[in-house]
Parts: sequence; structure tokens; C-alpha cells
Amino acid sequence: FSERLKIEIAVIRLLYQSDDMKKRKEELLKAIGQRVVELSEHPDRNILRDKVVTDAMSEIESIDKNITELKQKISEINRVTD
Repeated sequence: FSERLKIEIAVIRLLYQSDDMKKRKEELLKAIGQRVVELSEHPDRNILRDKVVTDAMSEIESIDKNITELKQKISEINRVTD
């Protein structure tokens, strides 16, 4: 019974981490949107070369990779417990 409880807690922790990452991703997407609006006043600027945008996009790629890894871990844990 205690082993099953430990596994359940581990899954919950991983899901919590995934939710935190998703929230951070949403914040970054909002920041990109705000920056695009700011840059729209300067049509000579290339949005995709803007440092704020490229940094946020890089972090989003990293977050997506981490979320995928967490989902795989959760899946593996669930396979072990079945």
C-alpha cells in the first residue's frame, strides 16, 4: 500500500511541475504578444529577430521539451503500476 501511495505522490508532483511549466509558457506567449504590439509601431523592425521574442521562443521550446519528458515519465510510472 505505501509503495502505491509513493507512486501516486510522484505522479502528482510531476503533474504539478507540468502545470507550472504550462503557466510559464502562457506568460511567455503573452509577453511575445505584448512585444509584437510594441513593435508594430516600428514597421522597420523584424519581429522574429527581436531579442525579447527570440528569448521567449527559446524558453518555450525548452518548456515544451520538458513537458514532453514529464509526460513520458508519468506514462512510464503508470505502466509500472498497472
